[in-house]
Amino acid sequence: MRFTAGGNGTADFVITPTRAGTVSFILKVTYEDSNMNEIVKELPVSLNVIEQQWDFPDYPMTAETTDVDGEGGFPWIAVIIGGAVLIAAGVVVLVVVLRKKHKNGKKLTADDIDWEDELDDEDEKSDSDDKTKV
Repeated sequence: MRFTAGGNGTADFVITPTRAGTVSFILKVTYEDSNMNEIVKELPVSLNVIEQQWDFPDYPMTAETTDVDGEGGFPWIAVIIGGAVLIAAGVVVLVVVLRKKHKNGKKLTADDIDWEDELDDEDEKSDSDDKTKV
């Protein structure tokens, strides 16, 4: 660490003792004065080091939680029901497409399937059955 001539500054350092008890050492600081004379200062240091105290909490340190009231957790029922609905919808679409393919006797492409027309035809049937419409 360097300081400019005539200036001042600070230096930080960390001491990590490896045992408890009184630890004594000499801190040696070397610097040059304004006349370029090297000055060495020895500072005796005495530290009273105590053993680290471990405070254990009153609660368990595990990630496990107990489900006291029976609520919470992952909603497996919703996932299972949602998956069953998606599978049923896929089967219905597959059956409709296969019936239409079998009915026409040709291979269907994506352009051949017009879902809106099928839905519109069903709406027209129900509209014709409804005699209350003006």
